[in-house]
Amino acid sequence: MKTAFAKSFLLFLITMTLMACGGGGGGDDSSEYESVFISKPRAPQGITIENDEDGNIVLDWSVAERSDNEVMSRDFDTISYNIYWSTSGHSDLEDRMASVNVSEPPFIHKNLSLGTTYYYEITAVQYGLESGSPGIFSATAGVPTKPVNLSAESVSTDIRLSWEPAARADFYNVSWSNSLGESGMIDFATSPLLHTGLVGVGYEYVVTASNAYGNSTEVAVTAIPALPPETPVGLGIRVGTDFDICLPDLEDCSDFIREDATFVQVDWQDIGADFQAIGGEYDVYRVYPSGQESRVTRTSNSYYSNRFRDTSSPPDSYCYYVVARNNFGTSLPTRTVCGFNPWNVPW
Repeated sequence: MKTAFAKSFLLFLITMTLMACGGGGGGDDSSEYESVFISKPRAPQGITIENDEDGNIVLDWSVAERSDNEVMSRDFDTISYNIYWSTSGHSDLEDRMASVNVSEPPFIHKNLSLGTTYYYEITAVQYGLESGSPGIFSATAGVPTKPVNLSAESVSTDIRLSWEPAARADFYNVSWSNSLGESGMIDFATSPLLHTGLVGVGYEYVVTASNAYGNSTEVAVTAIPALPPETPVGLGIRVGTDFDICLPDLEDCSDFIREDATFVQVDWQDIGADFQAIGGEYDVYRVYPSGQESRVTRTSNSYYSNRFRDTSSPPDSYCYYVVARNNFGTSLPTRTVCGFNPWNVPW
């Protein structure tokens, strides 16, 4: 930090000298002086922190973008980075145990105490000015490296996960979730792992390696089993009537014929975005009072609406059910749900 202060003080002296020379009136009028405005560099971005195979903690980040200083100054001062660390987790200067200045990422922190959690801040330094840190980043020394080459593939109606061994790992934990909101945990997992008992939606898996010191960085993968979709839920029917009304004061009503148009709106809960990725569509069927049924539409949206001249139908004739389909098959149909037209009820 003394070096940063010295640079700032030197820049101040140079600026004052240039101002004195330019404003004294005794210098060469042909001399030109260039004003350079110095601002703090941008804070490092894209910071990651992981354990390596040798038990070190590795911090990496994106090199700072070109700053206004670089554009405006003829003599570009390269950016360096200050790494501060402590074991307290506080960002105050008094709690920082040590610091180091590096010219570029990554920074490898060695000779650590196993089982100890280290907290880091990273700032950028240029022209003696220091950026803020984008946050506090932590890692525990001695935890396993993250699993690598994690893959998931559909094996018939199951999903098979596999990964390569992680350094210092005693066991692995796998958490999963799907687009229906279901989730679970598989403790003490081994590779390869076959996940069974699935439904036909997309799954996401998060794998960590563990030992007595803690868990590694998480790695994730997604997959969709080769299964027909789940039966849609939340089917609802809304029926009503739109009236054509003639306003005598505004239009000619001599040839006006009243048209009562029935409208039906059918909606249900969407299975999920991954459903469409594997050819997902919905078939909407109408069931008539005679028991006859027909498909009225095939749609990728979880909504259907129609307007038609049907005022003579009894109230219970607006009955529908929905079937989902994808590349692997067809779901069971929903239960049939009926709506009634309140304008078509005999009072």
